[in-house]
Amino acid sequence: MKKQLSLLILISMFSLVRPLVASEAGSSHYVPGTMASFIDTPTGIPFNVLNLTNGYFGDASVSRQFPIAGLLTADLSADYVANAFAFQYDAPVEVLHGKYAFTISLPVVDLQVNASVAGPSGGTVARRDSRSGLGDLYFSPIILYWQKGNFKYLGSVGIYAPSGAFDVGRLANIGKNYWTFSPIAAMQYSNPKNGLEATVFTGFNFNTKNNATNYQSGQEFYLDFTVDKRFKNGFGVGATGNIFQQITGDSGSGAKLGGFKGRTFGMGPEVSYMGPLSKTIMFAMELKWLPEIEVQNRTQGSNIWFKFGFVFN
Repeated sequence: MKKQLSLLILISMFSLVRPLVASEAGSSHYVPGTMASFIDTPTGIPFNVLNLTNGYFGDASVSRQFPIAGLLTADLSADYVANAFAFQYDAPVEVLHGKYAFTISLPVVDLQVNASVAGPSGGTVARRDSRSGLGDLYFSPIILYWQKGNFKYLGSVGIYAPSGAFDVGRLANIGKNYWTFSPIAAMQYSNPKNGLEATVFTGFNFNTKNNATNYQSGQEFYLDFTVDKRFKNGFGVGATGNIFQQITGDSGSGAKLGGFKGRTFGMGPEVSYMGPLSKTIMFAMELKWLPEIEVQNRTQGSNIWFKFGFVFN
């Protein structure tokens, strides 16, 4: 019977640095495209570990302004490499006729930002900033999932805690300095006869206010998806994509650019592998490239993802 890797809702690794997608600093706790495939769905096996590495390289129009940590910036570019280790435990209990699990993840990030910063006299100064370290902690105390035939259904509540470094007046911040509560729903279709897999994740982000800058980021909707053809040797190839839309505007005295709603759409190729390492250990990996095709109020660039994980039976 095919064993699939756990739902490690690891956005935490990007909670700190993410492709800029509106809200304060043009960014969100959730990175579009983070969850989308079999490697992000639950297993029913107690112990699951996953490592996720992400690189992002993007920039924005010279004329496009962004509010960052109390600053007004333009000619923005942001590059980062982030790595997160996540752990999930699938408990031997049932809730609402479904299985229960919880997960926790903490990212380590290296971020570099270049921008022109508005000065008090009205001119601009070119600045460069970088920071490395731990980002915002992510944990999901509630993950419930059900399986019926070839279909798997999931619901969870994720929480981002402001544990990463944040300073007013810095371009490179690897923490958001506010909490985010994220309900998520997912569905997966997997047919072992023809190898077809299709997975979709959708969720909302409800953000609290950043008291240091008096900036209330708007609420956000996202949808990630992958369609994959899996072969008998364990390899798979497919396409993956994302839709991200801020649904309410930013507010507070720190929101100097008004509502500043953002959106992004991206799509790209994906390759994966799943197979046994031993009688008790299952291994899975995924590599995907996700270029941003259409954006608003954010940088535009590409995400490169590499995930690998183990399930201990």
